[in-house]
Amino acid sequence: MPVWVVQASGGGQLAAFLLVFVAGCLTGGMLYRRFHAARERRSALYELERLRIMFEDAIAAIDDGFVLYDEADRMYICNDAFRNQFGSSQSILSEGLTYEEQIEKLARSGIVPGIEGKEEDFVRGLMEKRHSEFGLTKVFQTHDGRWIRQRDKKTSAGNVVGLRTDITELKERELELEEARQQAEAAAEAKTAFLANMSHEIRTPMNGVIGMAELLEETDLNEEQRMCTKTVVESSNALLSLVNDVLDFSKADAGKMTVNKAPFDLVECLYSTATLLAPNASEKSIEICLDIPDDQPCWCLGDQGRLRQVLINLVGNAIKFTETGFVLIKLEVNTESDLMRFLVQDTGIGIPASKVDTIFDVFEQVNSETTRRYDGAGLGLAISKKLIELMGGTLGVTSKLGEGSEFTFALPLESCEPVEEPRVSLEQELPQGIRVLVVDDLEVNRLILQKTLTSWQAQVVLAENGPHALECLEKEEPFDLAILDFQMPGMDGNMLLERFREHPSAQKMPVVLLSSVDAGLDSGKTKGLGFAASLLKPMRAARLKQVLLGIFATPSAEGSVCNERKSLDDYDLNGVRILVAEDNRTNQLVIRKMIEKHGAEVEICANGQAAVESFAQSPPDLVLMDVSMPEMNGYEATRRIREGETLAQQPPVPILALTANATPKDREKCLQSGMTDFLSKPVRKAVVLQKIEEYLAAKVSMNGHQKSDANLPEGPKTCCENQATPSAVNLR
Repeated sequence: MPVWVVQASGGGQLAAFLLVFVAGCLTGGMLYRRFHAARERRSALYELERLRIMFEDAIAAIDDGFVLYDEADRMYICNDAFRNQFGSSQSILSEGLTYEEQIEKLARSGIVPGIEGKEEDFVRGLMEKRHSEFGLTKVFQTHDGRWIRQRDKKTSAGNVVGLRTDITELKERELELEEARQQAEAAAEAKTAFLANMSHEIRTPMNGVIGMAELLEETDLNEEQRMCTKTVVESSNALLSLVNDVLDFSKADAGKMTVNKAPFDLVECLYSTATLLAPNASEKSIEICLDIPDDQPCWCLGDQGRLRQVLINLVGNAIKFTETGFVLIKLEVNTESDLMRFLVQDTGIGIPASKVDTIFDVFEQVNSETTRRYDGAGLGLAISKKLIELMGGTLGVTSKLGEGSEFTFALPLESCEPVEEPRVSLEQELPQGIRVLVVDDLEVNRLILQKTLTSWQAQVVLAENGPHALECLEKEEPFDLAILDFQMPGMDGNMLLERFREHPSAQKMPVVLLSSVDAGLDSGKTKGLGFAASLLKPMRAARLKQVLLGIFATPSAEGSVCNERKSLDDYDLNGVRILVAEDNRTNQLVIRKMIEKHGAEVEICANGQAAVESFAQSPPDLVLMDVSMPEMNGYEATRRIREGETLAQQPPVPILALTANATPKDREKCLQSGMTDFLSKPVRKAVVLQKIEEYLAAKVSMNGHQKSDANLPEGPKTCCENQATPSAVNLR
């Protein structure tokens, strides 16, 4: 073989080998890549399968029902908890069905009660909610009585994720709680009704006890008999006050106590409260002082009755626990926020620091010794706290043992226009720069008078007792007027006036006497000494200014005595005809004796039917109507009377309700039936006479003279209850 052939042959083999090698490498690379890609696909598929299993296991492990819909609203997956909520109708949950198709199958399945013949409306309603209520939580009940909470939420990719939670146990507990709440409310209402009924039953016999005791006090009694009668009255008042407190607390505890917003005279409310409690304070030789800004707007929007109830509780407590000194009622005004801040301060026994936080608790008093020494159930402060919170305020207290206590609360009382004209016009000003000597042993009284008189441009000099006042006469310039307290240690007002008349600069000086007891005004010695006027504490600033205007306008007024408070003997009811509808014989006797003594003609009817017939035959001037009577109650009798007046075109006769029921609902019922006003049993003679005077002003005489508006008593004008039931308000 030729060498070149061998060489050529050897070169070809190499080339072939190289070609085969290259081809093998290329083929191996391709095979490797294919193998690697297949392995990656298998790995990815494995990972996807693993994630799918993990996802399915996760949703299967969820106790709540889970469902996922794709962007076309077709069900992609759900768990067994979701399927189980549909019971035997799980065929509607086939994967691939849209939500609407599922709803259509559900409507035809018969497991949805109450949609027979309305399947299309059912589907349309759910689809409308489907598109409009994503993200909202809905609760529905299944065919087997289970309660399901549903929430669907759309994702950013357009899928819908739904959760269905079985809340049957929670719903059952809610229903049990609701049932328990209703039972508790029913029990509370039953308790309130029971207490109201017991209050009625207790008030009815107490009307006879208190009424007869008051009438007995007006007869000739020896000292021992008078003491026994007074004890009966005081004990009855204490029992009645306790009944009222228990009833009020029961209503507050049951959430039935409400407040009303209406225009009322705030200043008059404060003065009437102080006037109401002044006799209690004077019995203990302590004084009730009022500090009210002279420029205070009188009329506010609020609940006058509830405010008075709080004040009576706080001031009554202060009087009870004070042996010497005073009780101060102070009003501070925040004109920017319409907040009225009330302060009740006393100089009583005080409260230990360890007990301050507990005195507003029910039946709580400082200690058992206090409970034995002072009457009371410990409900007044608890009720007051609830009422103040109900009116939008808070009640607080600061106290120091042995030095007294100070209760404060603030209420949002918006100023408003007056609904009636003021009794006294005080536009006229006092002479500028008059010099006034104020003599009072109580510093707080001196400071209040000084502030009031100074606001009227008067020059005021203060003296703490008689000798100090005489010293002022010697050292100071002559005075134009003196205001003396009646009860002062060492030298009282009468004695000081005698010394004044001996002094050259004070012989003709007008002197006004202030007293917290009626005895200081009624004594012949007071009139004989020639006081220009005498006023009862707590004294209204407006009343004082009216008296001073009269003194400086008419010098001849010197020697006359102006007494604010009228005695019961002053009422003359001659010519007044009163119809009394009352079925209780004891109450008939009590009311008859109360008003016949003053000259009124009284007709008694034992039931509402007899009252209607008597009224039709001869209309009286006024009717006292019991509301609970046989044959025809007072409400129906009043409606019949009003219907007759309308037909006959007669003016309405005042009809005053007499009832032992004392709740706001009872008062409202009286007004709705056509009654004019409301009197709660046991009725008080003073309150009955005051109401007769109020509604029959043209026919009632005082001290034998026709009564005019100028002589209206300055006592409480809006309280239609007796003193033992201070929470009542005038309903006119």
